[in-house]
Amino acid sequence: MVRVTTTDLAEYLGSTDLPEDAERLLERATELVDSVISIRPAQIPDDLLALYVKAVCAQIEYWMHAGELNRVPRDITGYRIGSVSIDYTRGGPIAPRTQQYLESAGLLYAGANVV
Repeated sequence: MVRVTTTDLAEYLGSTDLPEDAERLLERATELVDSVISIRPAQIPDDLLALYVKAVCAQIEYWMHAGELNRVPRDITGYRIGSVSIDYTRGGPIAPRTQQYLESAGLLYAGANVV
């Protein structure tokens, strides 16, 4: 299993001032990222591990600003004025930057519910 550490998180954030529950957040973010990737974490090639670590850290960074329980906001995809109708994308489970890292590594599962 790939283990993202508080040292990785501090390096990603550029700060040693981590949340008090950083270990718990690392565990939760790892669980979330693992649930949307296309392969088992142990099968991630060495050249993609850095992007995986960044994805986990990016999810924590998002939670630090938006709150852990908040889903990623939805975007308006369409609207109609007569009888007022607004269409949204579904709010995703992972943050945009997390998604970006996973997509660039080719690790994002195509069927994942993402923004």
